[in-house]
Amino acid sequence: MSHHYVAYDEYGFRHFPHHLARSGWDDILRGMLLEFDWLRGKLEAVDVNGLLADYELLPGDANLHLVQRALRLSSHVLSDDKRQLPGQLLGRLLAQGTIEIKALLQQIRQWEGYPWLQPLTPTLTSSDSPLVRTLTGHDDWVSVVAVTPDGTRVISGSDDGTLKVWSLESGVELFTSPIHNSGIRALAVTPDGRYVISNADDSTLVIWDLDSGKKIRTLSGHSGSVLAVAVTPDGKQAVSASLDHTLKVWDLSSGKELLTLVGHSESVRAVAVTPDGMRAVSASWDKTVKVWDLNDGSKLFTLSGHTGWVESVTITPNGSCVISASRDHTLKLWDINNGRELSTISSDHGEIMTATVTPDGVRAIFGTNTGFLEVWDLENGDRLFEIEAHMVPINSITITPDGMYIVSASIDQTIRIWRLRDANKSESFPRHAEWVTEIVVIPDGNRAISASDDSTLKVWDLETGNELSTLSGHKDWVRSVVVTPDGARAISASHDGTLKVWGLDNGSELLTLAGHSGPVYRVAIIPNSADVISASDDGTLKVWNLETGNNLFTLAGHDKPVFSVTVTPDGTRAISASGDHTLKVWDLRSGEELLTLSGHESAVRVVMATPDGTRAISSSPYDATIRVWDLKSGNELFNVSAHSGGWSRELQAVAMTSDGANILSTSDGTTLKIWNLANGEEVLTLSSHTDWVNGIAVTSDDGHVISVSNDYTLKVWDLATGPVVNFSGDNWLCSCAISPDGRTIVAGSVSGHVHFLRLKGN
Repeated sequence: MSHHYVAYDEYGFRHFPHHLARSGWDDILRGMLLEFDWLRGKLEAVDVNGLLADYELLPGDANLHLVQRALRLSSHVLSDDKRQLPGQLLGRLLAQGTIEIKALLQQIRQWEGYPWLQPLTPTLTSSDSPLVRTLTGHDDWVSVVAVTPDGTRVISGSDDGTLKVWSLESGVELFTSPIHNSGIRALAVTPDGRYVISNADDSTLVIWDLDSGKKIRTLSGHSGSVLAVAVTPDGKQAVSASLDHTLKVWDLSSGKELLTLVGHSESVRAVAVTPDGMRAVSASWDKTVKVWDLNDGSKLFTLSGHTGWVESVTITPNGSCVISASRDHTLKLWDINNGRELSTISSDHGEIMTATVTPDGVRAIFGTNTGFLEVWDLENGDRLFEIEAHMVPINSITITPDGMYIVSASIDQTIRIWRLRDANKSESFPRHAEWVTEIVVIPDGNRAISASDDSTLKVWDLETGNELSTLSGHKDWVRSVVVTPDGARAISASHDGTLKVWGLDNGSELLTLAGHSGPVYRVAIIPNSADVISASDDGTLKVWNLETGNNLFTLAGHDKPVFSVTVTPDGTRAISASGDHTLKVWDLRSGEELLTLSGHESAVRVVMATPDGTRAISSSPYDATIRVWDLKSGNELFNVSAHSGGWSRELQAVAMTSDGANILSTSDGTTLKIWNLANGEEVLTLSSHTDWVNGIAVTSDDGHVISVSNDYTLKVWDLATGPVVNFSGDNWLCSCAISPDGRTIVAGSVSGHVHFLRLKGN
């Protein structure tokens, strides 16, 4: 820390900026707010919101505004882990080119006070993006979100059974309601902002006091789950929509059921009330929208035209039009007075899950099952812009009453707040368009290669994180990639049923290896040869020559897909893992099946061979076991139940230390276990993640483990002392790799970003 901040206590850090501002010393204040030592000291002494408040003292400064926005984007991370300040600022400000920002970044790069991960490229959401902040805290999908009428608070409901209230300005969680008996699907705020109505269990609604969180009243009457609720403009009545195919109208003061609206033939997914309070509009999985008279419960119109489930319905502020959103990829605009369809908007980004309209009635905004927000002009039907918001389905969106912000909720467990006026801004740095499925470091230690669901591979400079080339040619997901020992070629395996051989010096496609009749899941190099072996959904393995592209022979014996294959270090045998619950050992000289290894109770997804070639390790995420086999006799030496309780997720990460002494596994979401390969005893459990761990990698000296998770974090663990350092991304992290020197870490994201991180500090 700079010498003039060393002696500051909490009072000094909290109040010194205000003293400077009141004294007119703006230049000193400005310099301080662009100094990393001040930022770090203030954050440690106070909190992130206290640090953010300092920037309000000089609101017209463009550079300070960029730093403040970077801090706000990072606030959910820094609230839990203040030591991520240098990495978060670098990742969000690297794209900014002003002299002042560059000077701040240089200060950060030189920081060595404690271990941290330095981003080499601007792969975090930039400080000039439309995203304002992210709210985290739910343990499951966020199903529904609302904003109070005064625009100060956000209310969210989740599949974890909780309802949370947040400050829109600070992002602070104000309170969490008592746990419901089921996931929250229905949520509405009364017009006076005093009460929240949410579903409490499979068939009831509960009215909550928004200030105290106390339960006021329960509304009972539905025979199925309540999926949506709306309140009349006068705040006296509520209309609920249910899985039981009906809607009900309730008196909120007494809790009495006034009307039941019957007419839908499937679950009623959404409901809205007209501004005059006279009519309700419902959307159903029967593919229709219905308009109801709230005085007598009669059905006025049925709006037909969608070809898929109708997930959302909203009404324009003037009450003249209905907007419906459907899984048929369309948004429809209807005249509420005669039921006539006025226009149809089609999304390029999948099924439309939720929609709303701006307070001025000019624009419609909807969210898709692929995580996009689209903004459309309702007058001329033009798409104005789109935001790649969550990468996974968006369940609910709302707009603040002043029309400035969009609030979106997703199955990624977050709520995100977007500035509508900036929604047309987009990032420009290189990334994949879909999930990064695998990353490998090329043997020279200077480059890495990533494989993606976008059907491409990318080659990256490991020192700078710059993209060197994109390898395009596959027609479907790339599931696996390996690099030849000389680093000259990469071989990729794809769901399109082919493998491709690429020249890494110039990114050229050298060969296409075609012959499998189904997706190719895995490819492995055969040591001491010019051959590779592939494993396919068609139940076979094929051995290919990399010089000619010829299929040398096919190994057939499994009767279900082959998910994984490995080769012993001497190159003489291959071991395959299959959906038929078995592993098979093959002679790679003759193509003969040597052994069948039986014992797993379900599909085997991963197989590895020990460095000495005497044993194989297999894992099944379905029977939740890791098994160790003798490759000479075929006997199972022992098995370990990787994690208690079993597991049904299709992805399990397993790795082995380079000395072959230990195996590492992840499975039940949050833990990583280390096992002694000699006797199967558990050596260590590493617990810190809060969601599924998707990938693990071990440094070449076996001293550290890197894990990546759906909790957005990458963690570096010291195998002797435990966690060392964290890095938080903006989306799920799904793959990782480490450079040979153990200092540079590469992590792939569900958003297609590839993070390049250098371990800094002591």
